[in-house]
Amino acid sequence: MRSARDATAVFSDYAQDYDAPRRRLIPVFDEFYGVAVECLRLTAGPIRRLLDLGAGTGLMAAAVLSIARQRCLVVLLTDLNPAAIEQGLLPHVHLLSSKHQVLLAAVADPRVAEMAAGRGDAAAVYEAAAAVTAQAGRTHIGALLRRNGVEVVDAPPDRLPPALADAYLSLKAAGRL
Repeated sequence: MRSARDATAVFSDYAQDYDAPRRRLIPVFDEFYGVAVECLRLTAGPIRRLLDLGAGTGLMAAAVLSIARQRCLVVLLTDLNPAAIEQGLLPHVHLLSSKHQVLLAAVADPRVAEMAAGRGDAAAVYEAAAAVTAQAGRTHIGALLRRNGVEVVDAPPDRLPPALADAYLSLKAAGRL
């Protein structure tokens, strides 16, 4: 049986080198991002909000926001995998959050919470330890992002949409948008 730690470990192993082969594998990599930015330059008004789905390392958000003249709300929907965030998004997030309000939303796997409570046999205890380790990693990376000015919403699939809406409304009520 695969544990939450197995999936996290595999993902983490690839996170370190995630960006390295892009320009080699996608010869028009820079042009791709450039086209997105140029399309936004053609819009009638200023960029006020940016939603980067599957944000990964945040390169698209950084490219788009390089042309934003005023403070924007940047919503990143991505995983809270510690290796991917620390090696990909974190180096860029301080610059993003210094100019813009960054709101990161991540889907928490409800199965991990179930696994963390397991104690039935040796396999369940192993899974519980792996799940608690995965949860601790998400908690750590969430705290690290918050220290860098990012508002973080980490919720199970059924609670993420209302939690994200609540975070938006809280930011708006606090005058941070």
